[in-house]
Amino acid sequence: MGESFAAPPSNSYDELRKLVSTVMAKSKEDPGIAVLRRSGVDLPLEQAWLLGRVYRASTDDGVAEIAEMTKVPAGIFEATAQSLVRSGHLAFSDDGYRFTNQGADVFAQLVQAWRRWLLEQLEDWHEPDQCDFAHALDSFTGELIESGRQMSRV
Repeated sequence: MGESFAAPPSNSYDELRKLVSTVMAKSKEDPGIAVLRRSGVDLPLEQAWLLGRVYRASTDDGVAEIAEMTKVPAGIFEATAQSLVRSGHLAFSDDGYRFTNQGADVFAQLVQAWRRWLLEQLEDWHEPDQCDFAHALDSFTGELIESGRQMSRV
């Protein structure tokens, strides 16, 4: 699969995002369940998915912001969000949902699992700047994990 991809410049997250989108589009099926299973995270898919959305939305407005982002009514997410609060992955306050330390750790596991999956999809790719891509991906995932951890400190 990897032979049709060009490496993004090492400082270009937009190019990295495009590459990830291309890999996802070429995947025959949604890899989410397999990635979740291999991550070692003991959560149902909908809870793992919502953790990712909490990160993306930085949920200052709780599930309302996620609902707006996904075009799905907010009430759909509320039961799942409350399950994550009860399990200790999220905390809720007047400011919305935030990762707990446990939630930040689980988010880090999920990010690393997606990183491994992406690299596996590109394992037959033998471009000269493959190392640059791997460094860009490492930097990108490191930033995701660190900002997820910072969300638990707010």
